[in-house]
Amino acid sequence: MIKKEPNGGLPHVIVCEEVHNIAPAKFEGQETIVEKMLKEMRKFGESVWLIDQRPLTVSRDVLGLCGTMICLRLQYSSDVEKIADTMHLNEEQRLKLQELELEEAIVLLPRMKTAIPITIQL
Repeated sequence: MIKKEPNGGLPHVIVCEEVHNIAPAKFEGQETIVEKMLKEMRKFGESVWLIDQRPLTVSRDVLGLCGTMICLRLQYSSDVEKIADTMHLNEEQRLKLQELELEEAIVLLPRMKTAIPITIQL
């Protein structure tokens, strides 16, 4: 069942997988069309989900525009460092990123100062 938004409109989500293909790290510091799009779409209540297995390859500027961040287990220390810096993780949380189990994630929500661990029911 699709839940209607309070304003009467239906929710709409754009899902972008392998986001490094449209917002690569090599463009950090240069505003790209993807950044402009993300900033403008907020005005219209549009939700955009950015998905990538290697945060290191994604523009830090684009990651910084994300409201909610959900991080599953990361394998490479370079990915851990980038996402940990972006999510403002403490040392314990940084170490946990490489040890997360199948149903575990670390989540940072808008207006939260600290990310929280969650368990996902599969």
